[in-house]
Amino acid sequence: MGFPQVPGPRRSAEDDADQALSFAIGLDDASPERVAAVAAVLVNTWQADSGRFAAAAAVCRRRQGEGDEDVWGETANLLDRALRIVHDAGADNDDDARIRLLGQLFPDPGPFRWDTARRRDPVWWLRRLAALRVRAVHLPAGAPAGFQRLVLRRGLLVVGQVDFQVCQGCRRGYLRKISVDGAAKGYGIGTRAVLKLYRRYPGLTWYTTTQYDTAGTFWQKVARRTDGAFTENHDGACEHMKIDRRG
Repeated sequence: MGFPQVPGPRRSAEDDADQALSFAIGLDDASPERVAAVAAVLVNTWQADSGRFAAAAAVCRRRQGEGDEDVWGETANLLDRALRIVHDAGADNDDDARIRLLGQLFPDPGPFRWDTARRRDPVWWLRRLAALRVRAVHLPAGAPAGFQRLVLRRGLLVVGQVDFQVCQGCRRGYLRKISVDGAAKGYGIGTRAVLKLYRRYPGLTWYTTTQYDTAGTFWQKVARRTDGAFTENHDGACEHMKIDRRG
């Protein structure tokens, strides 16, 4: 997708807990299937390193007494779920088993492509018009560089959300997660939401969490319309963001 991940040194358990939090956001009401899918992505991201999962989960449980207990508890649960995947595959201390597990989880991840013929269907155009009526409701942060959210609504129906942080002192933005419900995907809702965020906070340097190949052309379109403003980097959160999200 044109945004190589920024390399860095081996992460500490504290940094891993911060990264795991970005995966756990929005899973409080998620289906078991979605939680399992996110856990599998985390296993792949950390290359099935069971030690990292255990250490980061311990940090999250310690933080439950320091701030928002729900969000750190949910993160610890997600890490436990990922650790069980590694355990069940016997990949804790077996490199061959670890390689097999990673191959099974993501055998051939390729970019998603929409069927171009769908635009010949009148129903597609009706849904496209409905998507244009989606509005973004801004839920501001409770701290200067804390979590914020754009809730994407079509009437009373929530069809997606964008979770992000902004630090005006560091002139940095961090797009943590963007999600659009399955039936609402493919109509430009996500792209418009990111562009709205980009225009709301001009002059910032923007980072995102992992931009997966399976997202297809989404980030390519965003890059063209923002002059490549969004760079993939799990260490994109500044220290103020990390402090404010720990409560």
